[in-house]
Amino acid sequence: MTLKRKVGNLVDATFQQDVELLYDTDGTKSWKKSIDGLLIADENGVKYTYFIEEDMSTIPDFFYIKDYLNNGIELSQTKDNNHLGVTNNCEISQLIIQKNGTTKMEKK
Repeated sequence: MTLKRKVGNLVDATFQQDVELLYDTDGTKSWKKSIDGLLIADENGVKYTYFIEEDMSTIPDFFYIKDYLNNGIELSQTKDNNHLGVTNNCEISQLIIQKNGTTKMEKK
């Protein structure tokens, strides 16, 4: 996925950071990444709005982006308030299998 930022309504073309999230058997670490050193505001004091975009080509087959969490936040100095997230769901359906016929098979 890619971390980007805006100044007002304009995407900052000078900032784009690829973020690789990895699975870990420790659920507290899995699919998480901390990024340090992000600026809160530009040189004029205008706060940046950070957001993420997920690359659809990296999502497994039959999954789709369901929702973004807090996508588009201004950072605070309290890191516990700075969270972005994305939820991917798997496309699932139901299959009905039905057998027709009551003809008894004869042994030969």
